[in-house]
Amino acid sequence: KNVIRATRKQSQKQKYIIASSVAVTGTCSPKFPPKKLPIGNDDGFVGSDFAYGLSKHMVEEVVKFIGATDEEPKNVDILLIRIGGVVTNPPGPLRHLETAVDEEVIIEPAVSSDGPKESILPEFPLLAIALSDMLDCLSLAIHENHKPGVRTITAVGPSAFSKEPVADVMESWYGENSRKIDMTHHRIPGNEFSPIYDTEAAERELGFVAKVDLRKECL
Repeated sequence: KNVIRATRKQSQKQKYIIASSVAVTGTCSPKFPPKKLPIGNDDGFVGSDFAYGLSKHMVEEVVKFIGATDEEPKNVDILLIRIGGVVTNPPGPLRHLETAVDEEVIIEPAVSSDGPKESILPEFPLLAIALSDMLDCLSLAIHENHKPGVRTITAVGPSAFSKEPVADVMESWYGENSRKIDMTHHRIPGNEFSPIYDTEAAERELGFVAKVDLRKECL
């Protein structure tokens, strides 16, 4: 906030690329499901006790407020990128690198559970994106022409990293609460493994389309 406020007083055009996260919605099974699939780029926090997700939601809200109250809106370009679950490129086991704690986590494909399960952001494998694709997205964002305003996009893989149809998996994870999720899109034949986040904004704003289909290459 302080950086944006300090630099936005300058007369020249400014660009800010803010690293948000797909965790911004704060989904936690089985009590706090998303409202709809695919999740929209402006869908916010669902009200769980997932502190990391709440922190990302708060950052997005502050950034949007700053953009809305800017005295020189034509000079400021702010792009919020909701980053998916970044994993190493295949071949080999997919690994999520937790650099903050110097750990590697093997990411397995999503599968149905025998009953509702308690998990923070259980959708992580469904939101996975190859490292090379994430770097391409960031590169496009850096080199994109200046566009005034505040925009939000999401970067995830071209399909959900799952062994079973997304709707079936979500039903098993969230149990009775899965009835609160509008999964109409994923029940249409051909959409069973579609991304669970809206990716159209990333293509529209940056021309970004993820190339590495983790499901096809690893399953």
